[in-house]
Amino acid sequence: MQTILITIQGNHVAPRFDLTPEVWLGNYDPQTFEPQGRILVLPQPSADKVCQMVIDEGVSIVICGGIEAQYHEYLRWKRIRVYDSVLGKYADAVQALAAGRLQSEMIFPFGC
Repeated sequence: MQTILITIQGNHVAPRFDLTPEVWLGNYDPQTFEPQGRILVLPQPSADKVCQMVIDEGVSIVICGGIEAQYHEYLRWKRIRVYDSVLGKYADAVQALAAGRLQSEMIFPFGC
């Protein structure tokens, strides 16, 4: 079982890691993937706090929009898989991950 963190803004992946107002935290089991997670509202946007949450929660996969190189490298150094530059609904990103087709720089339709 792996833990996923997605930076979100409303129903979409947040465009910037450092300005995310909330995160979706869920579990990923490649054998029986049932997306179960919770949304956590952050008191204030902070890339440092999100990185600390990733470590504290034992996250192994991060899905986000734009991310500064220093945070990207820090997470990779901690052996966390980072899918960056993902745009669109976060539920679509979760589905793509479950299907084994999520990639960095993926863009999903921006329907309502």
